[in-house]
Amino acid sequence: MRGQVARVARQDLARGLYELFNARELDALMELLAPDIEWDWSRSLGPDNGIHHGTRAVRRFLRTGWEHWDTIEMVPEEVVEAGDEVVVSVHVRLRGRDGIEVEARGPHVQTWSGAKLTRYRLFQDEEDARAAIGL
Repeated sequence: MRGQVARVARQDLARGLYELFNARELDALMELLAPDIEWDWSRSLGPDNGIHHGTRAVRRFLRTGWEHWDTIEMVPEEVVEAGDEVVVSVHVRLRGRDGIEVEARGPHVQTWSGAKLTRYRLFQDEEDARAAIGL
């Protein structure tokens, strides 16, 4: 029963992260992050690729993204767990300041330690994301 409760809580945390992101509730989102978070966006095909270490760097990264887009919505479609890690299949919708809309789908891997996110990785391919956590 205890493992089942932890699993449900982790799924809730994983999904809640996107709810906070979509609402642009930056302070509440930051409370979910471990101080030494690694936010790995190095596989991004966009100009904002890189690895960001610590909450200050992640805050700056998220603010920059929000400045470039009128809206960004990330909708988790599936959450698959493997221990402390989860693969989240995400549908992303972006609308630029000029009204141009872009959609993409891709996996993100979240690593949790208790109720704190310690690592967040973007992948381009579902197989690569699942392989990264041993699935």
